[in-house]
Amino acid sequence: MKSQYVDRSLELLMAVPARSQHERDAWICRGLTEFGLVVEASGGPPEHLDRAVYHARLQEAPKRFAVRLAGLRSRTGNVPTWYPHPVETDGDDRVSDAATVSDAITMLRFADGIRQGSSVDPEIISALGGAGERAFTEFEAWRPTRGQGGRPRFLEIADLSPDHLWRGWMMTPSGPTMVVADERLSPNQMGVWWGVHNGTHLDHLCAGPSQAPHPIEYGCGLLTAEALAMSAELLAGAEASIEGRVELCSVISDGLVERVGRLVLPPRLGADPLYMAAMKARSDEFASLPTLAEAYVRGCLDLIRRHHANPLIPEEISYAFEQRWQEASMKSSLVERFLRDVRTRDNGDSRGACDDRS
Repeated sequence: MKSQYVDRSLELLMAVPARSQHERDAWICRGLTEFGLVVEASGGPPEHLDRAVYHARLQEAPKRFAVRLAGLRSRTGNVPTWYPHPVETDGDDRVSDAATVSDAITMLRFADGIRQGSSVDPEIISALGGAGERAFTEFEAWRPTRGQGGRPRFLEIADLSPDHLWRGWMMTPSGPTMVVADERLSPNQMGVWWGVHNGTHLDHLCAGPSQAPHPIEYGCGLLTAEALAMSAELLAGAEASIEGRVELCSVISDGLVERVGRLVLPPRLGADPLYMAAMKARSDEFASLPTLAEAYVRGCLDLIRRHHANPLIPEEISYAFEQRWQEASMKSSLVERFLRDVRTRDNGDSRGACDDRS
């Protein structure tokens, strides 16, 4: 791992479009942890992470982020004294603006529309033992990004706590990699989370010119990456609804509610059950990352409004998404109505849409 790679990673992870000092510290600390995972996956010495943390000069960070960073570093020895100290905090409780709430309601209506009844999926499996990689392969057809480049490496780290893992997909100096820990999910969750969502990220890394680190791993680029992966999830929900795949629809619908729940939603008189469920699904992780939380909802729908055009998305991927969405809309009035509702609304400039400057 060359010093240029470390320097560029630090440059990208420091350039976060945060709207408060609290959010900035949380986001940078999370980025440092993800960079530390890249170092471990690449077989690099922990001093690379130590150097990045030292130059970031975070004196403190929200507790969950500082603890995760220190926990990952402690796997390879004592944690240096300059690592950020954890501070107790309630996060950012600013209510999402009207445009974001409007998109949240649109996403929840879609989630409700694709839900075709409850399903029972009691089996729980680990992503280890090849299950994560199998989901990537078996759900390839659900991703418009498939076949746009090479194949990533799946690296299983059995003793890595899932608590220390958030973004397992990465561009290491040796190529696109997915770190796999003992994450336990139902088979259908594995298919959606690892096959569709993470699969889209990995395909995105594999497409176009090889860049290490890749701009979509941190900051503004990460907003684009998550918006694209969420469009893939929505599209999978649309296509699963058309095919009558009840179990997949249920998992995707629940996932959409959870993503909306990462926002700070205002109370609504007479709100429907899914809106109320989203309000109750408040996320401790995203309480400190409101801009990133918006990427999964407003950022996703803004990307669909722009017909998936973005400097960080190869044109062939944008075209593939557009083609699949149009095909789905011709087969389903639900999908046709969803696309019409999204694209006929002028939602202004998304506050998280800094991708044009990445």
